[in-house]
Amino acid sequence: MPVTVCDFLLVLKFCWKLYKCLKKGVYKISHEDQVKLCRRFHLTYVKHLVNKNYRKESKDRTWKQTIQSKIMRPVPGFRFPITILITIFMSSVMLYMVGLYCAMFMEIEAKLYFTDFVDLLQAANVVATIITIMCGIRNIYLFLMNYRRDMLLLYKGDRSFVPNTVQTPSQNVYMAQGMRYIGTSITGMLWGTVFCFLLVYVPLALMMVTIKLLGQREKLDDMWKQFQWLIYPACMVVIFKLQVFLIGRFFIQPKLGVEDKYRPLAVDNRNAYDVFSFFMIFLNASIGLFAFLKRILVGAFLGVFLIPRMDRSLLMRGYEAMDKCYVNYIGMLMVDVSHNHPVMRVFCFLVKSDVENRRDRKPLRSAVENAEYGNLSFSEHIPTLTRNSRAKRRWWLAFTLIRNPSIVATRVRESKNESPRGATVEVTDITWSDKTTNVDQDQSADTWGFSITCCKKYKFKIPPNIVTNFIALIVLLSVLVIYTGLPLLINDIMEEAAREL
Repeated sequence: MPVTVCDFLLVLKFCWKLYKCLKKGVYKISHEDQVKLCRRFHLTYVKHLVNKNYRKESKDRTWKQTIQSKIMRPVPGFRFPITILITIFMSSVMLYMVGLYCAMFMEIEAKLYFTDFVDLLQAANVVATIITIMCGIRNIYLFLMNYRRDMLLLYKGDRSFVPNTVQTPSQNVYMAQGMRYIGTSITGMLWGTVFCFLLVYVPLALMMVTIKLLGQREKLDDMWKQFQWLIYPACMVVIFKLQVFLIGRFFIQPKLGVEDKYRPLAVDNRNAYDVFSFFMIFLNASIGLFAFLKRILVGAFLGVFLIPRMDRSLLMRGYEAMDKCYVNYIGMLMVDVSHNHPVMRVFCFLVKSDVENRRDRKPLRSAVENAEYGNLSFSEHIPTLTRNSRAKRRWWLAFTLIRNPSIVATRVRESKNESPRGATVEVTDITWSDKTTNVDQDQSADTWGFSITCCKKYKFKIPPNIVTNFIALIVLLSVLVIYTGLPLLINDIMEEAAREL
């Protein structure tokens, strides 16, 4: 159905374009329509950046903008490019098709070879498909959030999030990496969907089959006795909590002030602390056997669910260059920001308009006739960029402050409040408000939680990483049941075979 709908819409779109060409008698796109230096959202971003009085009121939002603000906090003037939209669309189609193909394949195999457990395998198939789709949607959403965060940081000239091992390639390498991004992303969604489905389906199906067979042989009571080894991990968790409690109670100094939120990082009762640390060495060493095993298993588990995520490297720090998928993502970012920077496009539009004005000795018709720019009153009063003009000095000021955000706080401002000129884009004040900083910090999180308000009184907090934690709980429970129940089932089968012989 999605393929049929998309094909129909595509044919309808080209039929409409053909109708307009026949009606107007124009069969090719003009150069002016094909090349547009500056669009409306570029102007909106620059206005929001350089004018502290430019704020879009929430009451002026449409219902579409209200729904979008609930899903993703809006940034004025920012739009996702066509490359990202194509990637998201193709990834969604790949997630849908591969998920359904995996579910259909497992259902057919279960009916052919496992006729006694069809109901259990169908239940595991449904659960695995739903979890795979949810995990894929979560990865797509977090990719959009992180892409917008990275682009906004690159707009400011901040490349701190790019590892040093990836910042060395030449420009042609960046261009080739960006070219490979879309194809790599689609393939990553394919493999990520398959591995996620198998990682959930196989343990869950084996757990259900094991429990059913043990119930038929009346061995469920014996399985519960095999869980005694879980006492050791439980004691490990208790010891960790006990260490934190004892350190907070006896080995750390009290707060310096009543209003302080945390205690200072200073040891109290130093001799007792040294003795306690010496005796805990042997216990922590034994606990470390499971801690390092957990480290390996958690890394492998999260790596499976993060396969479609090209916006972060799956390798450790210093080895990011070996992750070619992540390198392609960085190359795509560099190419995108070098061609679609809003400030660069607005500046080039100003320079191009001024050159045309000098050449033609006429008012800027391109800005006045075009409603897109005329509504914003952007270029009716563009000053001539003379050697010491005010506009030129403001552009140099904007460039300096954007490249050096640390000197914004020390900048001397005028005491009087000048009213902004609505006819031009003012570059008098570049403010880095806390609200904008919080937006960037919120977007940087790979784990996101939110609260739901019910009946305007009650709030329910949904913890971060709820999807991944739920998947991990299912897989862990399935592995525990298989680990304890499968040996009992194999021993019982072998005993029956021995008695028959």
